[in-house]
Amino acid sequence: MSQVRYQPLGPLLSGEGSRAFLGLALEEGAPPRPVVLIWAPQEVAQDADLTDKLRRETQRAVVFEHPNILRVHGLVSLEQGLARVTEYADGETLRRVMEVTPRIPPPLAAKIVADAAMGIHYAHMAGNDDGTPLVHGDIRPETLIISYQGAVKVTGYGALGVAPRERGGRRVRNRRKYSAPEQLLGGRDAHNIQTDVFLMGLTLYELLTGKIPFKDAKDPDTATLTEALPPLPLTVPRALDTVVHKATAKRANERYPTALALREAIVEAMGDLPPQDILQTFMNRLFPPTDEARMARTKVLELGIAEAVKQAGARKPVTGSAPTVAPSSRPPSSTRLPVAPSAAAPMPQPTAEPAAAQPPAPEPVPPTVPPRSVRSRLPLVFAALAALISVIAIAVSREKLPVDFPRFWGLTDADTSRTVDPPDLPIDPLELADAGSADAGTPEAGMEDAGTDGGVDAGTLLELIVDPRVEALLPDGGTLGRTPLTAPMPPGRHVLSLSNPGLGVNTARAVLVGPTGQTTVRLYLGKGFVNIRAPEAATVLVDGRNMGYAPVEELDLYEGHHRLVVIVDGARWTKSFSLEANQRVTFTVGFEDEGE
Repeated sequence: MSQVRYQPLGPLLSGEGSRAFLGLALEEGAPPRPVVLIWAPQEVAQDADLTDKLRRETQRAVVFEHPNILRVHGLVSLEQGLARVTEYADGETLRRVMEVTPRIPPPLAAKIVADAAMGIHYAHMAGNDDGTPLVHGDIRPETLIISYQGAVKVTGYGALGVAPRERGGRRVRNRRKYSAPEQLLGGRDAHNIQTDVFLMGLTLYELLTGKIPFKDAKDPDTATLTEALPPLPLTVPRALDTVVHKATAKRANERYPTALALREAIVEAMGDLPPQDILQTFMNRLFPPTDEARMARTKVLELGIAEAVKQAGARKPVTGSAPTVAPSSRPPSSTRLPVAPSAAAPMPQPTAEPAAAQPPAPEPVPPTVPPRSVRSRLPLVFAALAALISVIAIAVSREKLPVDFPRFWGLTDADTSRTVDPPDLPIDPLELADAGSADAGTPEAGMEDAGTDGGVDAGTLLELIVDPRVEALLPDGGTLGRTPLTAPMPPGRHVLSLSNPGLGVNTARAVLVGPTGQTTVRLYLGKGFVNIRAPEAATVLVDGRNMGYAPVEELDLYEGHHRLVVIVDGARWTKSFSLEANQRVTFTVGFEDEGE
């Protein structure tokens, strides 16, 4: 059988410095197969010891064959550099999913972590060459992929030992926040099987809450070592809450002993897990085939395949809507990749970088690419155009949420007490969400605004649950109480002010109380992100809270109304603004004008 050749097409990820490239595996007599080429960073490619370490790790990962581990095909030396070759999973990183919908419904969150646990347990059992368990040690939403077919993939195997700790002098995003206590005390390599259990517990926590624990603490490391995990929303089943707390115990011996034990505990807590087609439906509603970024990647592959087939003089294979590689596919035995004996030019990263789709743009480490041969330039031209489309698409998609999934899955409904059933789903999402109130009233069409006038029917109650907890205020200034609460309310529509000064919450929501019985309303307040550019040493205050000195990067604030104050040498610049969930806003503060 002929030797496999690899053709890079263009960056898989948007943003400067992407190390993962879309590519094709080309073999005479076989149709082109999409793959991902993850280029070795310069410090690895130019260091013989690190290159040898990468070679050994990659060779170990090549034999891994599990549906929940991103398939590693080998290490190859091309004219552009040294690259690790993996399957093309055709999906999105979990971090990218959470950028679109920050909190995942408990049944789906449980399934994602439980499926990942199966792959991680497999790697533990496969072990290192010396027989010790192969611990991942870097599990976080950035290193997990959800395919559009609903498959969960753990990435990074084959390059964990040479993963860059920094990029351009900056720490890798969220890596420090996703550290077990033993890693904070003894370094990233101070890990064991229970370390991976802890990191999966943190991932499950963030999926359920939309927040990284202790991210806002004054000293996140100390908080991770000493403080109890913040409470989970009331919508999370109590049994699953127990699982999260046991998985994230401070002492390793108090956690689940294995990743498999964690999965079994999750299944027991939920009763059962949703089938894969439910996760597939979820992904394709968030990222439909018509999504511009998804279409751009597909177009890059289609053009690359067409060019390869044309050059080979063969008939173009049928690719469907998106050419993909089956999760368990592996190259024929005679096509094992050659291992480069030495390094080439610096190129992208061999760490737990996603092998599919649009995560947030990584911190820039621009690769240096040697000149391409003339015959391979046409696919790169197509790829450059598609990459430009992809960048634009991501910028647009971050400003809009195509589907309100917490409401879609019945987790919350700000305007009525009814849960919303999604159309055309194989099973009842109400059973998945485990939310809603059995005795919640169903408001009648055409019901008029109740306001605060008129008598209160003692038989009508409002149960209000808000994450995070807030003070609920009536339009007339009266206090309804601190959530969670149950209070008598007249039937109809009411606009409540929600406030928590300590967390910077200042917003309003409309609720609709049913004509009889108790109406349960569950609200989840999302977060947006604010960047503040101001003169150095300027003091930044948001809602009266001191945020330190400018510049302030990626400050997460709850949706609603906020007030920004920037102070330099006694001069004050103020601005009131509103923020929506998932919105990103940048303020450039110049003291030529004094704000408001």
